[in-house]
Amino acid sequence: MNYKTILSFFQQKRFRFFIPALLVSLLMWFITNLSKEYVKTIPVKIVFSKITPGHLVKCKDTILTVKIQGSGFSLWSSQLKNVVYTIPVNDFKTNWNWQQNQYLFKQILPKNILVVNVTPSTIAYTQFKLEHKKVKVQHHIKVVPKLGYGITKLTLQPDSVLIYGHQKEIKNIKFIKTDSLLFKNRTTAVSGEVSLLLPAEVLQVSEKKISYQYDVERYTQGDFLVPIQLINVPENTEVSIFPKQIHVQFQSPLSVFETYQSQHFLLTVNCSNLENKTALAVELKNIPAGMKNVRLLKKSVTFLVLNK
Repeated sequence: MNYKTILSFFQQKRFRFFIPALLVSLLMWFITNLSKEYVKTIPVKIVFSKITPGHLVKCKDTILTVKIQGSGFSLWSSQLKNVVYTIPVNDFKTNWNWQQNQYLFKQILPKNILVVNVTPSTIAYTQFKLEHKKVKVQHHIKVVPKLGYGITKLTLQPDSVLIYGHQKEIKNIKFIKTDSLLFKNRTTAVSGEVSLLLPAEVLQVSEKKISYQYDVERYTQGDFLVPIQLINVPENTEVSIFPKQIHVQFQSPLSVFETYQSQHFLLTVNCSNLENKTALAVELKNIPAGMKNVRLLKKSVTFLVLNK
């Protein structure tokens, strides 16, 4: 058949009726086949729920092979991939049986699909207790206050959690880390929840997330003139130092600045060894809670020894 013959065939009126008739025939064939009953086998994944805290379920079967029956249309239109069946462990003793729980099992499939058979028909499992220990939470949350502000309080709730696993695998775990979070240029409090990062050895944990709160306040600078105390002065010796007071500068939250006083600091000079020295170091022994960037404007004093 040459080119002109083919072109002539497509131009004939009967061809214009042939294509619609062919499409209708194919549609009728498709509908007829979809209306027929078919049998199909699908995998169903098993998961367990209602497990006693601190326990683990051991089961050799993880997949059910389920034979189903239905029309071609119902099998084709239904979501039959990644089907999961949940077995509530504490509702049964040591096994789950298909024949006794058909009603519940059929609820995971569309109503127009018939379950013909389930293999294996009985799922046997055991629940055993895991070892546990309490460990600290090591946070990886960084809050960077804006210039002139500072963090006044950090709260983690809870700050410790129970981890569960096999004894030899969890005995060397000292802490659990949190996910990493970063907050920059903060002028107000930061709070929320953060996930815990569990090592492979940890099979369960009492808390999957913890709450955190960082209180952020404006800071101000202060300055106190603090007297120096002499310690370890040798017997029958009088020591005179200069200066007798030193300026201590610090930063503190604005909300509590007025509560600080000079007597909250303790400055000392150790006089136990005075030989071959011309100056003595000043030590800052006590810093009030909440202060930061505390510094002495003078770190040593001169002295004079007077024998009594």
